[in-house]
Amino acid sequence: VFAIEEAWVSVSGDGRAFYEGLMKPGETRVFRAASKIDLRTGNASALVLTLNGETLPPLGNPGEVKNVSLTHKDLPPRP
Repeated sequence: VFAIEEAWVSVSGDGRAFYEGLMKPGETRVFRAASKIDLRTGNASALVLTLNGETLPPLGNPGEVKNVSLTHKDLPPRP
């Protein structure tokens, strides 16, 4: 997770909490889970998510509260 603007973020995975707090612009955090990662943010446009090296599409609009769940099914197909 890379913050391009300030954003409140909560991340959990595989049934345990990883992080909850205010990410500042330029801050990067890495999370690992075996089966599922859940992310909630209060500023959807402020975050850039990368999943196994692939940058995901924007989460939403400025100031939008967004919940995202990522599993192995969200990984891009391998060539």
